[in-house]
Amino acid sequence: MRRSGVLGERDFRNLYCARAFSLIGDGIVPVALAFGVLQTANSATALGTVLAARSPTLVTFLLIGGVVANRLPRQSLMIGSDMIRFAAQAATAAIVISRTARVWQIAALAVVYGFGNAFFLPTSTGIIPQTVSAGRLQQANALISLTQNACTIAGPVLASLIIVTIGTGWAFAVDAVTFGISAFFISRLPMIRLAPRPGTRFFSDLREGCSLP
Repeated sequence: MRRSGVLGERDFRNLYCARAFSLIGDGIVPVALAFGVLQTANSATALGTVLAARSPTLVTFLLIGGVVANRLPRQSLMIGSDMIRFAAQAATAAIVISRTARVWQIAALAVVYGFGNAFFLPTSTGIIPQTVSAGRLQQANALISLTQNACTIAGPVLASLIIVTIGTGWAFAVDAVTFGISAFFISRLPMIRLAPRPGTRFFSDLREGCSLP
């Protein structure tokens, strides 16, 4: 039986699977990070320091990621972002499981994760129209939005179950795997090259993005 609906389109189906695993991974991060820091230092101050290091990275590079996404092949950029997040979470898993973690190490790896996330988010949104027929674009956006809301709940629940049953470090390990799976599905998309925008430069586009309401 042929699939009907937006998931019947192969390219979007691969993108959707990538986004779903990535969103689950994003949902695991806050819970795993909190328990990882508290296990390492048992200090609310240390947790605040790590969170303070992670968030500005995402905000700072988000606009840059959007401009870069309009200039480079989006599949390559998304796979690279997934691999950065995979490496950051795998390294965090290794030091937490081995109980050799230091707060500054977790903070540094959280910054690396935030860097990868900042490039993945605008790229994964911009690529949607290139993977689905125009008549199903609204349905595609609605499905991803619904999945994002579901993963906002499912990610922390999954992280909590892993932490309670096998330990905090393994939540980071599972998190890393979700980004590896995301990269796999992105690699199944055909290479899409964007037509360059004539007369535009990187910093002018960045200023334009900063000026948007």
